[in-house]
Amino acid sequence: MAEARSKRGKRFKKQAARIGSSEQAGGTVLRRPRFPWRVLQWSRNQPVVSVVEDQQGSPTWSRMLAETTAMLPARRQGDIVGWLKDRAGVYHVAGGGGTRRFEWAKAALDLGPSKKEQIVEQVLPARADESATAARRPVNSPLCCDRVEAACGLRLPEWEAAPRLAMEECR
Repeated sequence: MAEARSKRGKRFKKQAARIGSSEQAGGTVLRRPRFPWRVLQWSRNQPVVSVVEDQQGSPTWSRMLAETTAMLPARRQGDIVGWLKDRAGVYHVAGGGGTRRFEWAKAALDLGPSKKEQIVEQVLPARADESATAARRPVNSPLCCDRVEAACGLRLPEWEAAPRLAMEECR
């Protein structure tokens, strides 16, 4: 049993290392490219980019989410197990506020690390029902994170901070 766990742990570490590498560096990426990176890719290949404007959400950078949830034990007062038991439940944790995918795309283009490579001349708004997409997304999906703030004192920054920080890391 312990040997099987050890093998799974080693396999997970190898996969995590591959996830962290980029395609440009010749690494294997196990997850699909996320929306801002797709927009930047489109901007290098197309003079006109259409982006859905009738879907709203709370863009959340996974690094901010991980760092915020990792801070939970640091918020403890006294016994950590008791503190966590007192706060057991389901919480929403997401970037503050909300925005349309169209605005999110424009932010990615404005903050993108390789503006010289962009050939895009126009970013046009599109309707979701006119766009071919692999996933059906809700029209209005910003999350209310008041409960986690009240229970744990944690809140992610407004959504605009995430693209700025993520793009700075790419430079």
